[in-house]
Amino acid sequence: MRLTKLHPFGLVMHGNGDLLDAASLGDPAQMVAEHRLLLLRGFRGCSAQEFAAWARNWGELMEWKYGHLLDLRVSDNPAGTFAEGNGSVPLHWDGALLGLCPRLQILQCLQSNAPDVSDRC
Repeated sequence: MRLTKLHPFGLVMHGNGDLLDAASLGDPAQMVAEHRLLLLRGFRGCSAQEFAAWARNWGELMEWKYGHLLDLRVSDNPAGTFAEGNGSVPLHWDGALLGLCPRLQILQCLQSNAPDVSDRC
């Protein structure tokens, strides 16, 4: 595993196609506290159940009306929010978090629909 510092803040942890494994990451919470952003790249994508189990290593998961994980898939005709569309996501405020203060938000990108941006996912 290789680490790369980002500027002005952040740290990239480069995997080798392995599944996310809490034991092999060291102390990711400490890395987030120190670098403010931890980007994990090059790890094998995992199922929703595997991802939730991995995320539980970071702390208790919030429960939403759709469960612990929101699975967004890009659509030309999104039925829900702008996040399901294929356009840019405007600067916004997530009213869903009103009164809450989550310690972390963990995202997993399994596939990019945009051409020539697979390295950005």
